[in-house]
Amino acid sequence: MRNVSEQRRTHGRTGAVYSYLMPSVLDGPFEAGDVHGSRPPAGHYSPTFAVGDLVFVSGQLPIDRNGVPLADRPFAEQVAQVLENVRICLESRGLTPHHLAQVRVYVSDIDRWPEFDALYAQWIGDHRPARAVVPVPVLHHGLALEIEAVASGRVNPDGPM
Repeated sequence: MRNVSEQRRTHGRTGAVYSYLMPSVLDGPFEAGDVHGSRPPAGHYSPTFAVGDLVFVSGQLPIDRNGVPLADRPFAEQVAQVLENVRICLESRGLTPHHLAQVRVYVSDIDRWPEFDALYAQWIGDHRPARAVVPVPVLHHGLALEIEAVASGRVNPDGPM
């Protein structure tokens, strides 16, 4: 069983003290991670970062292994590259897309949403992590989408839910 700690809080207005149990999923160690065989990040961040059972995948753009942005490529090709980059990040931590708990997708053209959703569903199969889609006016290099994610390092013995 996962460690659980008791948290105590005081209500600001009434002064009442209450306590609750909080899973210590974020108990360290904290660990930044590089992705083997890929270029180092262009900025001051890690491609992945683990805290306890959680693995955070930094925003992945449709940039190939050689560092070339695919802004001039069709949307479907950009989606395929982003999903491949997410998969590579997960595999660097011994995980698969079925370990994903949450996915956040930034798209520069919300009208492309149905196309993205179909490609994403094909990639991830029956697994359905929590997801948010955020329309944005512009992304770095003029790219069409970016994905960041959170995965659980614990393997579900029953397979994807």
